[in-house]
This record gives sequence, structure tokens and C-alpha cells, in this order.
Amino acid sequence: VKGIIYQYLMTVGLPYFKWLGLDGVKYQTNFTIAWTPWAMKGIFASLTDAWPIGGYHAKWYMFIANVLGVAGLLGLAVLPRETARTHVWIVGAFFFMAQVQVAVQDMLLDGKYTELMAISGRGNEIVTYVWFMSTVGNMMASATVGPISDSVGPGLVFWIALPIALQTAYPILRGWMPEERVPPPNGSKLQVAKVKSEWRTFAMGCSTGVAALGLAIVGAAFSPFVQLVYTLSVSVVVSILSCFLCKREQATTSLYFL
Repeated sequence: VKGIIYQYLMTVGLPYFKWLGLDGVKYQTNFTIAWTPWAMKGIFASLTDAWPIGGYHAKWYMFIANVLGVAGLLGLAVLPRETARTHVWIVGAFFFMAQVQVAVQDMLLDGKYTELMAISGRGNEIVTYVWFMSTVGNMMASATVGPISDSVGPGLVFWIALPIALQTAYPILRGWMPEERVPPPNGSKLQVAKVKSEWRTFAMGCSTGVAALGLAIVGAAFSPFVQLVYTLSVSVVVSILSCFLCKREQATTSLYFL
């Protein structure tokens, strides 16, 4: 998912929109909507950390993301061409759903292998393995998306990506990722004490996530000028919030890379 699906979604957008006959503005707007889940990692992380489902902080969130991703890819695969042309926001919504799977599973797996690195002391091996497999997936997707789009059409890319996205449900449901279960009766309750103790972190994560989601909504409903005004305004607000909610080093680093 982190390699093949990520790269397919990254590279298929342009040939798909050319196939639909849509202009660059619509492509760029939908590209922004599609990648919004990556900017929402703050709110995803806050939610998964503070509110377990069925006793697990990761398992069921990963499965929900899996369902959304498969639904998004299936929607893109079966969406009629004319419907996609006339209701382009649907295309953005399906891409958004597909990216939710990649972003959420990437976030939670990164957190888990970082934890395992600290426990085992074998950080180099784990990071090397993860990024080797991710790079192999990226190369496979990059090498095939062009020929497939040119010879058959970009729609086939979504059909190819579909079973790859679907297969992650099996290891998730089987519990292959080690995770300690939260004992009842707190297995599905909001962990209020954790939120109170780390409220600044949760507030910052939720703020950035909501701001990103707002950009996706504005992008789908309003003109590029309104999108620009919203982006600049929210950037200023989030930057100011970071100065109050984050440590000085974190805030200044974030502003530098903004």
C-alpha cells in the first residue's frame, strides 16, 4: 500500500484527467482534495490515540481506512466517463477515500515500527526493510502506469490497485501487527485523562486536520480565488496557533518548513 497504491494514486491522476478531457485547474483542485488525508494525519493520530475501538488503538481504524480505500478505488474503476466529467467532485471524493487508506495505514504502521525499533534496538534493519519494499512498490507502479494508461486507459490502473488495497484487510483482521489491547471497560471509551494531559498536542493535531479538511471542501465547492484566500488565511491561523500550542523548537521548525 505504501509503495504501489501510493505511487499509482500519485501518477495516475494526470493521465486520468487528460482521458476525461478536463483542464489543469480541475486537475489541480482535485489533486489537492485527493491528498488532503495526508495533511489530516494530525486529527487521525489524535483520534486513534485517544479513542480506541474494541480495545485497539490501531486495528479497527486501519480496517475502516481499508474499507474506505477499497470503496474509493472501486468507485474510480466503475465511474462512467461522462459522470466523472460532469460531476468532477465525485472523482475528488473517490481519490480522497483511497488516500485515507494509504495515509492512515502509513501513519499507524510508522508508529508501530518506531515503537519496535525502540524495544528491539534494531532500527537500521527495520527502516531499511520498510523503505526498500516501499521503493520497490514505487518503481513497479511508476513503470506500469504509463504503458497501461496509453494502451488500455487509466481506468485499468484502478482495477489493478483494487486487490492490492483489499488484501491488507487480512493481516489487519488476523492481528499480525502486535498491539496491546486496552482492557474493558475502557476498550471503546475516550481516554479523557490522556487528552487532558496532552491537550496541546491534541489541539494542534485537530486544528491542522480540520483546516486541511476545510481546504478540501472549499476546493470542491468554490473558485480558485476563494481557495487561495482560504489557504492563506488558514496558514496564518495555524501558524499562530502553533506558537501557543507547541514548544518553541517545534513551532519554529514547522514555520521554517511551511
